[in-house]
Amino acid sequence: MTDDPAQLGNTESTADANLEKSLEDLTVAQLLGLLIRKPMATKRRFQPAAAAPALLSEAATSPPSSTQAAGLAGDWQRRAGRLLQEKHLQLLLYLAALLFAYIGSVYGRGSPEISRANYYSMEVAAPYLWAGFLLWLLAELVGNWQALRTGWRRLDAADRWRWLARIAPALIWVNAVFMLGTSLNAPTDESVPMAAVALLRMAIGGVAWLGINLMFRFFRGRQPPLNPGEAVDDPPLIHQRQPLRLPIWRDISPLRAVTFGIACLCSLHVWEDSTGNYIPLNTIQVWFVAALLWCCVFAPLRWNIFDSASKTIDHWRRIRWRNYRGVIIAFALLMLLGFSFRYDMLDQHPRYLYGDLVEKIQDAHKIYYHDDYRIFMENIGGREPLHFYLLSVLASQEGMNFDHFALKSMTALWSILALPLMFWLAVEAFYGLKRERRWSLIVGLAMLGLVAGSFWHVMLGRQGLRTGVTSFWTPAIMIFFVRALRSNRRVNFILAGLCLGFGLISYQAMRMMPASIVAGVLIALLVRRYSWRERASYLLNLAVLATVAFTVFMPIMRYWTEYPEDYMRRTSTRIFGDMPTSPEERTEFLLENGARLLKNWHDQLLMVHYNGEATFISSAPDKPHFDPLVAALITLGVAAWIALMAKTRDQFVWYMPAFLFFAMLPSALALSFSIEVPSLTRGNTAITPLYLIAALPLALICRQIYRCLPKRLGWLAGVGFGALVILASNEYNADYYFGYFTDNFNASSHPYVEVGNVLRGFVESDGAFGNAFVVAIPHWLDHRAVGIEAGVMYFDNGGFINNIPWLIRRNFLSPGSWTLVPQRDLLFIYANADLETPQVLAEWFPQGRSLFIEAHHPNRGFYIYRVPALGAQGINDFIDQYAS
Repeated sequence: MTDDPAQLGNTESTADANLEKSLEDLTVAQLLGLLIRKPMATKRRFQPAAAAPALLSEAATSPPSSTQAAGLAGDWQRRAGRLLQEKHLQLLLYLAALLFAYIGSVYGRGSPEISRANYYSMEVAAPYLWAGFLLWLLAELVGNWQALRTGWRRLDAADRWRWLARIAPALIWVNAVFMLGTSLNAPTDESVPMAAVALLRMAIGGVAWLGINLMFRFFRGRQPPLNPGEAVDDPPLIHQRQPLRLPIWRDISPLRAVTFGIACLCSLHVWEDSTGNYIPLNTIQVWFVAALLWCCVFAPLRWNIFDSASKTIDHWRRIRWRNYRGVIIAFALLMLLGFSFRYDMLDQHPRYLYGDLVEKIQDAHKIYYHDDYRIFMENIGGREPLHFYLLSVLASQEGMNFDHFALKSMTALWSILALPLMFWLAVEAFYGLKRERRWSLIVGLAMLGLVAGSFWHVMLGRQGLRTGVTSFWTPAIMIFFVRALRSNRRVNFILAGLCLGFGLISYQAMRMMPASIVAGVLIALLVRRYSWRERASYLLNLAVLATVAFTVFMPIMRYWTEYPEDYMRRTSTRIFGDMPTSPEERTEFLLENGARLLKNWHDQLLMVHYNGEATFISSAPDKPHFDPLVAALITLGVAAWIALMAKTRDQFVWYMPAFLFFAMLPSALALSFSIEVPSLTRGNTAITPLYLIAALPLALICRQIYRCLPKRLGWLAGVGFGALVILASNEYNADYYFGYFTDNFNASSHPYVEVGNVLRGFVESDGAFGNAFVVAIPHWLDHRAVGIEAGVMYFDNGGFINNIPWLIRRNFLSPGSWTLVPQRDLLFIYANADLETPQVLAEWFPQGRSLFIEAHHPNRGFYIYRVPALGAQGINDFIDQYAS
């Protein structure tokens, strides 16, 4: 026998390995060795196996009696029947929950019989919604009952007591959640104290849960051996020689060091050359190269782009695409459904411009034709630049113009490109749970189908505003962040940071994503047990993500340091308005408006079943953001997600509530513009988590139908049910968008198309742009939009009636873009509600004549007043009399 510790360790490990083998696989020498080294463990391990042959021989020699055989068959029948009953019962509970939730969602919208006043319709709907929610939880309990019983039996006494002790903090949390929900609709003087108590109880429940875990872990560590009479020898010390690890800087290749130096120089150049809210075109190119170089700098030490590309290609080649023909066909059909919804009659719906769209067209036009390479569009509150640069490229293509259709085409393109990302995110999120490819594909198709026919997503895609970019960048970030949370791989953090950086230069609502990502990493470290080295690795990778995002965000960061008030203006005005300016005043404002914040959250949560945004450009009165089917699925999805959180400690599953909270926060923080809550534009980051939650119960029902019916029939029934739900949702949303929403939008819009056609016809006949004037009154036409509809940019012949003579003087005496031609007629356009302008024009030009023009809505008609050509002398006389 040797005293070498390494040899002792090898002998011990060999004995452990033999102990795991079956009795039939052991040699006599191995069995004797086990009896000498571990007699008690060997006896416990092989005693049942030694008794098995006797039982088998007895069973073989004496066949079972008819009574025993009948009992055995009956036992198997009872077990099979119980499993079959549980499977079918779970499906029935699923369908009943969906029915109740759907009825509740329909009732919550109100009807001629159910009034919406004072939330009465929601009081009627609440029992049905709760019934659906609880029935779904019951279905999850029925479906997992056997697993729960088996798991409970496997627990020892200490673990059972620990789970029983956890009931107390769980009840505290449930009570706190109900109290917090009650505070959202409580009277103003009671809501804030009630919410504070609820949050305090949540903290107490968390501390109690943590204390219970620590206490049981402490006592488990102090437990005596299971057999007090059996001595427990200390394991021998094993001294393993570890190879010396070189310092990390020795692993860095010279090429990476050179890349680091070039990246630093490029970023320094971008920072220095991005001053004064202007970035040259060559600096934009350097900025893009710098972002890619920083990704290479932070890549894993042994990462190689060529090896990575070849592995990706080999992976795609190994996929047996024939096995996924059904998925590919379904994906193509759903993409076709989404494409048709977004591009059908895009030139007509929506039809009319408004001020925000005019600014966007002009900004893109300035970028392309005037080299106006601004870092931040500071007009109308400030806007991030990425969308405008891409819009300038799209509008400059052959067959396109800088007009309303180009705006809508750009946002529709963002919306279409977001659909595959939604599918990919759902697949990534659920494939990482159980490594079941087909199950994750079902969830992905369910999410793709629901988003393809979503009114919210389609409205943003056809609206023309840049808000639709959020629905593209949010799933792009989450795809790689889901991977990063689960694998802690550096590459995924880098790609998530790259997408985050581009998202931050796209729309202001993305400013909440950094906080959401930090919360996700902290939650991942809490829900899973990691060593300190792994935790440090997570935090290091999070720092890499932030650095990569900062390199993309750098030009706007420079603008932020130079013009902090301009960069934060849109955010600060939505929260604080124009009143508080100092930090002390803003703190006091937030403390005084706690009740307003809770009311905003109340309105935000009701967007599923009760109400929507109040502005006509995004919604219609008394219409929630979701159709009844999707609203019902969201209600059930919350229950399904709670059950999923109870079954697994997956990082992304537990991160989802925080993700949804931060996604909805930009809309809820509009304390000074509460009329805009809930906001379909500022809150559109929530599209991704809400539809992911809605896709889960739809996929579960489809899978359960497949399991409960014969194979081919179950497949057809499951696919048919999913298709029925998706098509019904799409039909409802299409009718809503092209019907009620479009009618309300047109009725609330000004007649820019009709006025633009009149102006263009006037110029093409016997007029000129410098001879036409739009007479303004409050809340009427934007003359710039009139010019865009007429085919010209920067048309500025508009003003109040007392400014019209000075515009005539400018166009005649100081000719520029809009020169007044005295040998041609004059045209004045004024509103139907303007009572002063016709009298003034009749006094100025008695020879003129007025004509009423019908518009798309009876209340949107307007007048034109046409004056025959005055000649140069007549114009001079007018200027001398009224504009001298």
